[in-house]
Formats: sequence, structure tokens, C-alpha cells
Amino acid sequence: FFFDTEKLGQIDLHKASSAGAIAVLVSWLRGIKRSHMVGKSFPEPEALIITGWGRRSEELGQSKVREAVIDFLNNSSKQPLPFKTPGYNRGRFLVDANILRDWIMKDARLT
Repeated sequence: FFFDTEKLGQIDLHKASSAGAIAVLVSWLRGIKRSHMVGKSFPEPEALIITGWGRRSEELGQSKVREAVIDFLNNSSKQPLPFKTPGYNRGRFLVDANILRDWIMKDARLT
């Protein structure tokens, strides 16, 4: 898994375990929150969360990391985080940067 603490525009979780992916995702989201609190703007119009689609899973096409991330984004807040999955790659989520920032600052439970 990978995220660039300077750029913060994307995170790659597809090689992590489900629990590890959520831990790294929370760390990434906290980094975005800290950056916003000191006046840094989000570097991209959309955030990219890469989970993989399940190519190497026990059951082809069933990514446990993807399922864990969807569950986290839908249930770790008062409001689910709206995201889209590009039709060309089910192993990626795109989130509007402004929506992500607002969700992190207002709703997300990042403790």
C-alpha cells in the first residue's frame, strides 16, 4: 500500500490485508484533515482510492479490501461518503475532493 504524504491525492491499498487497509485509509484521511486545518488545499479535483478488484483473491473478483473500504466509507460516519467506481476499473474509487474534505471535517469518525 502507498500514499504520498505530500501529495495526498491518492492511496493504494490493494496489497494490504482488510484490517491493514482500513488502518492506512484512516491515517491517510487524518493526513488530509491535518493538511486542510493548516490551510493546504487538496492537490487534485478528485481523490483516488485503489483497492484492487479481486484478481488475486480466493474467489476471483471478490476483493476483501474493496469490501472493507466500502463498509468503512458507508458506515464510519453519520453520512456515507459518496464515491464512484469508474466503469473501466472496479478496483478504484473516485471521490470529489470538496466532498471528501467536507466529510472528513464534519462527519467522519477518525479516532
